[in-house]
Amino acid sequence: MSRVGTTIAAAFALLLTFGVCKGQLHTRNYPVSFPVAVSAAHKWEYDKAKTIFEKLADEPGPHRYRSEQWLKRIRRICAYNDTITVQLGDTWELLALRHFNDVSLAAKLAAYNNNSIIFFPTEGETILIPVVHREAALAWQAYEDPKTAPLADLASGISHMRRALDIDPEYPDLQYRLRIADRIYAERTTQLVVDSLTVTVDSLVNAQEYTEAIQNLQQLQQMRPTPERSKQIRELQQARRQMAPRWFDEGNRRFREGDLEGALKAWKKVYEADPSYRDVASRIEKAETMRETLEQ
Repeated sequence: MSRVGTTIAAAFALLLTFGVCKGQLHTRNYPVSFPVAVSAAHKWEYDKAKTIFEKLADEPGPHRYRSEQWLKRIRRICAYNDTITVQLGDTWELLALRHFNDVSLAAKLAAYNNNSIIFFPTEGETILIPVVHREAALAWQAYEDPKTAPLADLASGISHMRRALDIDPEYPDLQYRLRIADRIYAERTTQLVVDSLTVTVDSLVNAQEYTEAIQNLQQLQQMRPTPERSKQIRELQQARRQMAPRWFDEGNRRFREGDLEGALKAWKKVYEADPSYRDVASRIEKAETMRETLEQ
């Protein structure tokens, strides 16, 4: 036999040794070992893992319950797939890059489809993409540090994690990562609201729109209570009461000038500061009645 023929024969024998033949992985005569089954599951060799776990689950022993749990998990994982059709020139590496954005998952993707990375997928062949692993891969890639990542990237990562955990609640590390991401996302979005409301309050105070400023401060106090903010609310309430006489006179002047809306706006400021201030309540009622009559 020629040297080339000998090399080919040796390579084929090696493939048989590792259980690979014509692109298919054998699923019989595996050693009934819990660590072997777990290792196969981590490599996405679920047919192999399932075969071993089923044997372990049928026998009394220390791994019976854990094998049953693994079988439930494998069934959930394998129940959710997207299907794609292999195109000309596709390799497992290209498919992993295209659907997981991670070429390092090529061997696992091949194994998931009962194949080996050393055999190219066939053009026109239908390939299964495990949704849970795709979502988990995209979740890990969405951001590095949740404290500094763009909020859109953080939200995307959270969304991918939720989809993965909906299928496999036991997916390694995702529950912990999601708890951290949820907490930091809530903190950061709350801070954005706080910053925005703070700017709004400053603008309202400058415009002497004390009632609206107080309302915004009370909202801020519910979100992020501080002694300084409580003090600011009391100071604005006091300032509003002190402004009541000026607003009352302004309302009277605008009413005499025929500015009904201006009068109502000024008197309502007085009412918000002190509902019992003089006869402001009756003046508001009278002005609103006049407005309704004019609008008819």
